[in-house]
Amino acid sequence: MIQIPYHRFPNLSNSERLSYHFLNEENSSILVDLFQNDSNPFVDNRFQDTVKVTMYALVSQNACYWPKHGGCDFFISLKDTETYIGILHLSDCSGEEFNDNHLRATIGFNIATPFHRQYYATEAVKHLIDYVQNILKKSKILAYTNHGNQAANDFLLSMGLILNNEDYLLGYNYYELKN
Repeated sequence: MIQIPYHRFPNLSNSERLSYHFLNEENSSILVDLFQNDSNPFVDNRFQDTVKVTMYALVSQNACYWPKHGGCDFFISLKDTETYIGILHLSDCSGEEFNDNHLRATIGFNIATPFHRQYYATEAVKHLIDYVQNILKKSKILAYTNHGNQAANDFLLSMGLILNNEDYLLGYNYYELKN
């Protein structure tokens, strides 16, 4: 069994068409390039402002060292052209084993509009789920989205996650994937 230190995450290996790179302060402007002019109302508004995205990247970069709610973000790029197309989010990866919270992780994704409907999100999220289950050894995967984001709600269901709004706070739809 691979032992993963709770304070950092291993690289996410390439998938069939995609490669993945950690978000950090130096490359954070890529998020603005991807989402600054995106009219999708569900795009995180921090990704459309240079100052806010730099702060987001600093928090993400440091979150990999948090023992209780650690996480990281991975840029998604096309393997053949190195074109950046979106980002994967990983959070709430606890290294503390006093309850079952260390068995869960929360995932998320944002794909820039020009790259929608090409199954990049499907490939990237499947790859992230495999990483969380087999590398990080987490058995409960969570995701959440805005009630009004029907495309994301349908996508999460298609990925095998089950809607569970009973155990979580109001305001979002919560999904779970359990082993």
